[in-house]
Amino acid sequence: MPLSLDGRRAFTVVADGTALVWDLTPARRLGELPVKETSAKELAAWWADLAGADAARAQRAVWALADAPKQALPFLGQRLKPIVPPDDKRVRRWIADLDNDDFLDAPGRTRGAGSVR
Repeated sequence: MPLSLDGRRAFTVVADGTALVWDLTPARRLGELPVKETSAKELAAWWADLAGADAARAQRAVWALADAPKQALPFLGQRLKPIVPPDDKRVRRWIADLDNDDFLDAPGRTRGAGSVR
C-alpha cells in the first residue's frame, strides 16, 4: 500500500478504478496517551452521537471518547454489555435449514435469524 512521504496518508485503488486516500493521522496518535478531562454531559452527548444517523459526528465522538480514557472507559463499561453467544443447537439447525428448498418461504425465517438469543 503506497503511503505519502510524510506517512499521513495511504492510497488504494478499487477494482472499478475508484482511487481512495486514507487519512492516517488518527492512527498515528495511538502511541500517545491523551490526558483530556471531560464532563458527564460531554460523555452523554458523545454517546448519543454514536447512535445517531450522522456518521461524521459518530466518528468525532469515537475519537473524543478515545481522548478521554479515564472517564470514557467506566462510562462505556456501564453501557456496553457482552454479547451472549448463540445457542449451538439453534445455529446448527439454521445451517441445516439452508439446504431446505423451502427455506426462504418458511414462516418466521427472517425473524428467527435476526435474534440469536
